[in-house]
Amino acid sequence: MTGSGDSDISLRSHEPLKPVWSKLDALFEELLRHRGFGKIEIDVKWLKRGQKEVILSCGKQYRFIVPVEEIEPPATAEGKGARQT
Repeated sequence: MTGSGDSDISLRSHEPLKPVWSKLDALFEELLRHRGFGKIEIDVKWLKRGQKEVILSCGKQYRFIVPVEEIEPPATAEGKGARQT
């Protein structure tokens, strides 16, 4: 996917996303070590109040609520970091 996620800012370093990345890394490693078939699904949807719900599915579902305003890059006067359309 492309779009507003193409910025040079890594989302791995944002504090609200650390539990999501940690669980995704653990699930991916578990699937690689597994001797059979495995599948990971990631669903993201908007919630009210500027939040997104991230659901990782891999046998079980793991649900995370992420505040969007904390992961959006701030816009500056020059437009640097602003979302491109």
